[in-house]
Amino acid sequence: MPLNSIPEPELRNHCRRVIENLEMWLRRLVDEQFSKSYGDDYFHAKTEKGENLLARSRVAEIEDRRSADTLRFARLIDATYFDDLVYCVCREDLYAKHFRVALDTAFPGGANFARGLLKKIQRARNQLCHSNPISVRSAEQVVCYSNDVIESLKLYYKELGMTEEYNVPSVIRIRDSFGSLTPKQPRPPHARTTKERRNKDQSSYLRPGEVLTIEVEVDPSFPSDSYEINWSVGGTRLSGPKITIELDKTHVGERLRFFCRVVSNEDWHRYGDCDDSLFIDYKVLPPPNNA
Repeated sequence: MPLNSIPEPELRNHCRRVIENLEMWLRRLVDEQFSKSYGDDYFHAKTEKGENLLARSRVAEIEDRRSADTLRFARLIDATYFDDLVYCVCREDLYAKHFRVALDTAFPGGANFARGLLKKIQRARNQLCHSNPISVRSAEQVVCYSNDVIESLKLYYKELGMTEEYNVPSVIRIRDSFGSLTPKQPRPPHARTTKERRNKDQSSYLRPGEVLTIEVEVDPSFPSDSYEINWSVGGTRLSGPKITIELDKTHVGERLRFFCRVVSNEDWHRYGDCDDSLFIDYKVLPPPNNA
């Protein structure tokens, strides 16, 4: 469907999903390349010349961001913003040493060329985040440039023998009514189910009478009409990317599990009955004073 025929709210949501998907691919690339060269604590690594690999001021901001929400950001790389990723990928010395091979298909002009295109995506991202209008031209750039980068990375991983054997829709984001946001890296091979145990987090405990909302986002490179999203919780069956359930006393317990399955329209599926799955556990306390 041409982008100029999509209503603005849908266009904005589509662009957000595309950019978030690109962010996760770039995080994967940065994490893998830096870990391989500098170890797991690469944010504090030194170069061969004894200089800081990354600017201390930028690392401090990322550390503060993670410290403020460790449930959302499991690792420092998860707390990076899009501009942090552009800084890492497009710095000429880092691009030449770590990223050129993976991104050469998308950015044949090198680091400066990469910076120019990614900055256009970044400007559109900032507009979306601040509820400013986004033009159809900007939306076209977001979709085209983001997909170019992702295709370049897929080709890179394919040549390394790390490509996915099944090209199927999978969940890339999970949100719940607590406002938590779980960044998912492109799923590792052979990992069928993503597990989120909110029942271990006191700030996520629930009680009867409360309303819980959960929303998942699927890789936007797959059209939304090419798959179904099904949920089960106890004996209740629900469908769609966003579900809402009002809790009652029957939900009280140490573990209330929400199980989600993504099923493509194909007549085959990666895991037999679905193409991706996840479960989220919550703890539901009794009513106050057992009311």
